[in-house]
Amino acid sequence: MTGLLTAALMLAQPGLTPSGPPTAQGTVRTVQRLLEATDAGDDAAFQRTTHQFTVMFTGDFGAPATRADFAQILKLCTDRKIGESSVVHRMKEFRTVRLTMRCTLDPKLTPAAMVMDIMANDDVAVAALTGGIEAIWPTTR
Repeated sequence: MTGLLTAALMLAQPGLTPSGPPTAQGTVRTVQRLLEATDAGDDAAFQRTTHQFTVMFTGDFGAPATRADFAQILKLCTDRKIGESSVVHRMKEFRTVRLTMRCTLDPKLTPAAMVMDIMANDDVAVAALTGGIEAIWPTTR
């Protein structure tokens, strides 16, 4: 329940007015721009591509993230692949795009498979959901 409250607060962010209903292609393009800005170290492009970007670790705990914060997470991962865009149940303003990658905290260990869903619309990305949306908000799929 608290996770859905967090999601509702995310949707109520001031200044977040999508240009229209999110599309599968549009949200994938938004995530591509987000990753390009992050990888390039381009803070201005990251800010244009995000809106109060938050990394969610659990349904009840997330933290605002700058480009540098998000880059710190992604630098632990290799073999990053952008998947398809999916509808988010009860949140018609956004879709998620699944990233799959292999990550490790210790370079001596074999990287493990990880998923991260990016919640976005055709204009901006608003959250990274570590472990996927099912792990953060089980009732939204």
